[in-house]
Amino acid sequence: MTLYFDIEVEEGLARIAANSDREVNRLDMEGLDLHRKVRQGLSISFGKKADRIVKSDASLPLDQVIAKYAAATF
Repeated sequence: MTLYFDIEVEEGLARIAANSDREVNRLDMEGLDLHRKVRQGLSISFGKKADRIVKSDASLPLDQVIAKYAAATF
């Protein structure tokens, strides 16, 4: 099983920028175009393998994401 935490690219990058304690990796340095392409590719993969990929709305507050999936059985 794969957990896919989906979020708009701009919001995800803003979260990265706001977390100064986080280690920066090479993907963090890439532009919006690459991040959009990666998200699009992941969305395609999700459509093809929805039986083994659990998609979560990562734009929700963390406590809501946890609550939604804490009681779920996969």
